[in-house]
Amino acid sequence: MRQRGNSRREASALIAICVLPSVFLLEPSMAISRAGTAAWLVKVGSGLIFFTLCWWVAVMVERYRGQSGEFTFADFLTHHVKRGMARCMLVVWAGLLLVHLVLMMRTVAESTAKTALQQSEISLPIVLFGGAMMLGVRYRLTALLRASYLLTLLMGGLVAVLALLLIPMMQAELLLPWQGYGYGVTLGEMVSDVGSWCAGTSVFLLFPMMRAKHDAVRSLLSGIGGALAITCAVLVSALGVFGSVVGAERSFLFYEMAKLVRFSQYIQRVEAIFVCAWVMVVFLAMIVLVRVIVMLVSDVLGIKDARPLMMLVISLASVSALLVSDLASTAQLGEMLTYTVSPIVFAASVGAVTVGYVLRRRERRAMYAGGRD
Repeated sequence: MRQRGNSRREASALIAICVLPSVFLLEPSMAISRAGTAAWLVKVGSGLIFFTLCWWVAVMVERYRGQSGEFTFADFLTHHVKRGMARCMLVVWAGLLLVHLVLMMRTVAESTAKTALQQSEISLPIVLFGGAMMLGVRYRLTALLRASYLLTLLMGGLVAVLALLLIPMMQAELLLPWQGYGYGVTLGEMVSDVGSWCAGTSVFLLFPMMRAKHDAVRSLLSGIGGALAITCAVLVSALGVFGSVVGAERSFLFYEMAKLVRFSQYIQRVEAIFVCAWVMVVFLAMIVLVRVIVMLVSDVLGIKDARPLMMLVISLASVSALLVSDLASTAQLGEMLTYTVSPIVFAASVGAVTVGYVLRRRERRAMYAGGRD
């Protein structure tokens, strides 16, 4: 997975495919419950904050790349901070993404049991997803990212069609942000909502893979922009149709909106098309997360052949997903992870690397000045 750099489209798909699963699961209802009718405004603000921080990381990576050849994210961290701190950061990111993977698996299993496999136990979807992931991780990352790019386009088209079909049911006054909880709460939620993008930091962790094309910033802009457009379309449609009160009470808003679509009496169960599409998106996102977690753990342990770790991570995630009692516990843990833990970890990581970058620049300038004297 480190042999070549990805193209801009593949890197953009990496961001979008890691962010979009939360949009089709519990995140829209949680965002509406926290920000009311200003949820779409919060999402735009947090997306801009996330893009700014990732743009700065991209600048540091590009400058570090000019000084070295082949490198990994662990090499980049070790260059800017102490080795012990770099290892701690890798472990924290691996643990954070692993918890995110467990909660995603538990949520998608719950939604699958409620929509497609209504007579089954929750363990059956988890086992099916775990087995499918063990097969999916065998494919090269390049093939997975190309599939992710096609699925991102497909999902964007389906969301656009869904939003257009729901326009007759929308009420424009439900979208006014000043009917929410106030601009003070909205600004605070923008900072907390950066955590909803932190699954997209897989591209932040895999920036070295994009070194062949030299366009990491364009990848960030197109990837975050595409994910932001799809997310805002889902939030605006949900608010316009259900409002902030009902929207905060429904768990899977995307599925609820898809059930409202009717073409004719001869075409029924249209929501099955949307369900199949977002299940594939979630499946690919989980595979990418597994590969990122394995990459981080192998960097910490110094393992060259990380393939056995993939099966271990998938098995651990599947067993841990079975330990979560119900959907309410999943939503509570997910809210804490998304709006509290993830923003702190992301900001601390960027801050630590920035401090190390500034100190090294000062040392280099002082060394050059001494050499001239």
